[in-house]
Amino acid sequence: MVSHLIYIVAALEMISVADEAQELIIGIIRVKLAEIDYDDLVDEMHRLGQSQLDHFNQHGELSDLEKSISNAATAVQLTDDGHSNKPKYLTSLGLSQQARFERLGYLPDLDNAISNAVMAVGLIDDEHPDKPDHLSNLGSAQHNRFTRFGDLSDLDNAISNYSIAVELVDEHKNKAAYLSNLGSAQKTRFTHVGDLSNLENAILNHVMAVELTDDGHENKPMYLSNLGLSHQARFQRHGNLSDLETAILNIEMAVQLTDDGHPHKLTYLSNLGLSQQVRFERLGNLADLEMAIHNTAMAVQFTDDEHPDKPSYLSNLGLAYLNRFRRLADLSDLNYAISNHAMAVQLTDDHHPKKAEYLSSLARGQRTCFQRLGNLSDLESAILNSIKAVELMDDRHPRKPGYLSTLGSSQQIRFNHLGNLADIEDAISNHAMAVRLMDDGHPSKPDHLSNLGTTQLMRFQRLGNLADLEDAIVNHAKAVEFTDDGHLHKPACLLNLGSSQQARFERLGHLSDLENAILNIEQAVKLMDEGHPDQPMYLSFLGGIQQT
Repeated sequence: MVSHLIYIVAALEMISVADEAQELIIGIIRVKLAEIDYDDLVDEMHRLGQSQLDHFNQHGELSDLEKSISNAATAVQLTDDGHSNKPKYLTSLGLSQQARFERLGYLPDLDNAISNAVMAVGLIDDEHPDKPDHLSNLGSAQHNRFTRFGDLSDLDNAISNYSIAVELVDEHKNKAAYLSNLGSAQKTRFTHVGDLSNLENAILNHVMAVELTDDGHENKPMYLSNLGLSHQARFQRHGNLSDLETAILNIEMAVQLTDDGHPHKLTYLSNLGLSQQVRFERLGNLADLEMAIHNTAMAVQFTDDEHPDKPSYLSNLGLAYLNRFRRLADLSDLNYAISNHAMAVQLTDDHHPKKAEYLSSLARGQRTCFQRLGNLSDLESAILNSIKAVELMDDRHPRKPGYLSTLGSSQQIRFNHLGNLADIEDAISNHAMAVRLMDDGHPSKPDHLSNLGTTQLMRFQRLGNLADLEDAIVNHAKAVEFTDDGHLHKPACLLNLGSSQQARFERLGHLSDLENAILNIEQAVKLMDEGHPDQPMYLSFLGGIQQT
């Protein structure tokens, strides 16, 4: 309100011909302004902006967010840098800008959020009780920008700011929040760099956040869910089933502690569904997959199409249906998978940071549909969507290798179907780029090496160039070397290496290649749990090569 009065006075004073009515209006407004406590009104504008941001977070209405940014920006503009409230107003504006970036993907919002957060931190002394809050908010914006562009300096800065926030407090009311934020950033760093110490530190910080928080606290479910996701990441690295069980228990507790009407309940249900999918993939228990579909479908059902999280829930549900199709071969599951992925794409603007992820997931579903029904248009659509996903991503983005790999796999399948050599050339090129863009310590590097080796073996089988076979063996051997024995993918890496060695034995007749192939496939069988759905296939392959 105060800003509107000030602007009206300024506008009236710019009119060249002043009359008595104008002077009277200006006089009345100046009297009103003199009667107003200016600081209180600016602070009220700031509080209004905060409440509008809270309302947006609960209901997802973009108009609330636009009003929040407008009010927060006005509070900042009307406050001198030396004023004690300026850091608070800057931080609030940055949080609203960050929320709009997460909703619309408009990069200047994120850059402005970071600039405002940096200014807020610079205007406040370390001894000030609010300094940790400002540091944590700055870390959040930097973490977000890393997620969008993959610049590791942003993530390292986020971890540094979160760490300082933790160090500046002892029994601070928000210490658990700082610990949880720090743990989430450390988990992200593990995901993209592969340094296991980051994940161990993440789990420790999430555990402390949980232990510092009573069950009745509104943030306890979020801390439990974050802890569960970190345990799940460690399971996927080492294959220790106790980590996965712990992950599911923590996320289940997050669901139980959250009222049905709470906006985060659906996020926890979706996270629980993802963990149950992972356990299904490990143990093959169909009940886990059924529960995953049930929980993720609830998240989709009770989320409006306009809500920013709806595409994510749809994508997770699509993955669950695709998993069930692969297990039961019910075509309706495949159709559900594709329709959910397609809706996730449809609800997401091209500039949104997750659009490429949804396009790539849709492509995987369409590729599977081609493999089941043989309709070439499905494969063509898969390739086109994968190309779009790749084009939307900068080479620095941590997800770019995965999208390149998905594209390469579809091109490889089209080569098998049509025999066009350009497809296998493109597939090898895309898989090779995926490998180049990823550090050796990255947990996904073995998968990309294995995919590259497989396409090189295919080109050898087509053209007979021994260099392709040698390259395939080298890449499969690296994939085995970079994968822990407890990792879910280790048996597949060993099988691929054994297959390549068998091919070289058949070409050159060196008995050592055959012996090594048998040893690698025997090791793959030993590493598989009894009852694993792929075990019969591995045993059959081993039996065949032993008879060679």
